[in-house]
Amino acid sequence: MWIGLALALNDSAVMGVGGTVSALDTTTPVRMVRERIDIHMGQRKVNAEFLFQNTANTPTRVLMGFPEEGGGDIEVPGPNRSTWFKSFRSWVDGEPVAVQRRPSEGDDMFYKQWWTKEVTFAARQERTVRNEYVTTLGGVPPASAG
Repeated sequence: MWIGLALALNDSAVMGVGGTVSALDTTTPVRMVRERIDIHMGQRKVNAEFLFQNTANTPTRVLMGFPEEGGGDIEVPGPNRSTWFKSFRSWVDGEPVAVQRRPSEGDDMFYKQWWTKEVTFAARQERTVRNEYVTTLGGVPPASAG
C-alpha cells in the first residue's frame, strides 16, 4: 500500500500543490493522526513529523513517500543535478530508516521524485515518522523573452 505526503514550501510567488494530505491508496487502514512542520530558515532545514495509526486489527506494511519539487516558479534541477536536497533523512519511532529516491511515475507535473521507505505496523499501532531535509536556496527561472 502507498501513502504519499505532499508539502509545498517556497519563499516566492508559487503555484502550490497541496491541500489535505490523503492516502493515494484508499484501501489502506493507515491514517494520519497529526503532523508538525518546523522550518529553520537560516539553516534551510525542515523537520516534518507525522503520527500515523493502523486502524485495522491486523498488521500491515505500507510504502510511504515524501515528495520533492513543485510547480509554478520553482526552478527544477537540470540534467546535471538530480536533487535540490543537500540531505534527506528519515526516522520511524526515533530510529533511523533507509530511504530510496524514486522518480515519479506517470505524468506528475509537480512532483518529480519521491523519498520512500516501507513502514510496518502491528495491529492498531501508532508510529511517529519524521523526515528532515536540508535544501539549497530557491531560485526563479529566467524570464522568457517575449
